[in-house]
Amino acid sequence: MTRGVSTALMSLPLLLMGMAPAWADDRFLGRWTDSAPKNDPMGPLDITRDKITVGRVIYEVTQAGPFGDGVLYAVNGLNRKTDPNGCGPTKTLSHIIVRPKPTISNATYSAIVLTFYAAPEAPKPDTLNERAVCGEHPFGRKE
Repeated sequence: MTRGVSTALMSLPLLLMGMAPAWADDRFLGRWTDSAPKNDPMGPLDITRDKITVGRVIYEVTQAGPFGDGVLYAVNGLNRKTDPNGCGPTKTLSHIIVRPKPTISNATYSAIVLTFYAAPEAPKPDTLNERAVCGEHPFGRKE
């Protein structure tokens, strides 16, 4: 209990200066291969703390928090004039959701699904606006 109070007190100056301690989930960081290259190729995926690269498209992102058993990223920028994965009135993504895909228990690979989302409000797992989902794409990597 004392440790929680001291951590909160140490974070107070950061909050007052506008620098909240970052929530981070590193499970999905790194390189992933396209799991649907023949059906709808997007190219390889690379997730870092501040960028998500899908093929040749680079999204500048920040982790916005957990999303069920995955991670929600807010999209801050793009390396192109038009967003190839965007939809809706703005034709640009507002969020990218990274979720694990179920695998068999003795699998030697991990699988994830990227959900491309375009809406003014951040999505929530229990109230995901299906009309704002621009698409989903599977990726995988060996353990």
